[in-house]
Amino acid sequence: MLCGRSSDAQAEGEIPESCDDSNFQYEGSVARFYIRGELEGLEKPIRDLLERLDYVLQFSIYYELWTRIFERSPDTIVLVDEHGNMIECNKKALEIFGSIENIPRISGEVWKYNGRFYSVAEYPLGAVKAVVLRDITEIKELERAARESEERFRALAEAVPVLVGVYQKEKWVYVNKALEELTGYSREELRGGDVWIIVPEEEREKIRENMRRRLNGEHIEPYKIRLRRKDGGEIIVQVYGTVIKWGGEVAGIIVAVDVTREEEKRKKLEELTTLLEFINKILRHDVLNALTSVAAYLEVYKDMKDEVILHKAREAIERAVKIIKNMREFERIVKEGSLKIVSVREMAEEAAKGFAVPVNIKGDCNVLADDGLVTVFENLYQNAVQHGGTDRIDVEIRESDKFCEICVADYGKGIPEEIKDRVFEEGFKYGEKASTGFGLYAVKKLIERYGGEIWVEDNKPQGAVFVIRLMRV
Repeated sequence: MLCGRSSDAQAEGEIPESCDDSNFQYEGSVARFYIRGELEGLEKPIRDLLERLDYVLQFSIYYELWTRIFERSPDTIVLVDEHGNMIECNKKALEIFGSIENIPRISGEVWKYNGRFYSVAEYPLGAVKAVVLRDITEIKELERAARESEERFRALAEAVPVLVGVYQKEKWVYVNKALEELTGYSREELRGGDVWIIVPEEEREKIRENMRRRLNGEHIEPYKIRLRRKDGGEIIVQVYGTVIKWGGEVAGIIVAVDVTREEEKRKKLEELTTLLEFINKILRHDVLNALTSVAAYLEVYKDMKDEVILHKAREAIERAVKIIKNMREFERIVKEGSLKIVSVREMAEEAAKGFAVPVNIKGDCNVLADDGLVTVFENLYQNAVQHGGTDRIDVEIRESDKFCEICVADYGKGIPEEIKDRVFEEGFKYGEKASTGFGLYAVKKLIERYGGEIWVEDNKPQGAVFVIRLMRV
């Protein structure tokens, strides 16, 4: 620990008379701080630590997405960093290019390589992005066959596993077997019928405009739409098209690839990335709060040489280490996407460890949440101490037939009426001790994750009360 040693090997530090230029060292599971001169120098090594934590969380995001999804994908996938450098590729990419060094620059929505055609899609994943290539050579062959011979086109269209349809004047004149199977409509139901039978109302204007432009000779880039199945379900397809002569008259060809599963994965990727980046922000905020408390204790210890104060500093660093451990578990739970039954009292008690002011907890109930609930209480306690200046905190947990209501009350400065509606906004700061403007925003987002709500009221005679309402189990 700072100003001493601890039996906890996961975090230790010292204030030497002299040291090298490095303020921070990271060795395995041990983080060491080196601070020269006055204790105000603590800020630099803390921020160095947080930068390292940024890297760890970013790698966690990358590793999770890569091992669970990308490596198993039948598509060719390349990860690109913020500078455009290719940093990783999956097995399918290695089969095509041999090594990541051999991959040329990829551009456009349709890309040609070694005589084959690929559709190109990009998905942002935090600090990196995934470039996904799907082989569409068969689609290009269909377009060429349509221009050469109607007979050859029909033969090829029946052999490919993609939806193929030919339309004239907004009526189907040909559909292939795959279109039958994926939509649930028979050829007899579709041929001669309106093309809109498989298109939801909200997609029609977009398709109608693209059809008009294509028949007028314009090039239309591939685009995604939803199609409606006969049973009422929907699929998402990526549409490619061209114009040909069919029976001596101008006709449009639609070739569509079912990308429903890929779009579902993409949505999950985006949600997971956003959530893990949110965890990263929580981690930065909470660890910084804990280590800022250490700095305050050490300032007092420097003058008083009181071992009780030193013990408080050690407890605060242990709390920082515990936050990191809790975040690991929270991250795992978030990735699994599941909540669990937890005791509110146990979460409130766990969060109270390491705070100098007494935290009095009354009552208990069980709710559906996760370890992020500890973070909720920690941030509310920290807000009460740092911004409210309270000398104690009272937590009352009440249950009714449907709800668990949690009141976290302090006796400090309180919150002005004019800002009560804004304290949960990300980045909102108020007062001399304002910091990141993230803590109460994180609280609100976590409570919403559990299907609950939170608001703030005045305490009597002074202070603030944060009220949380969750569904009890």
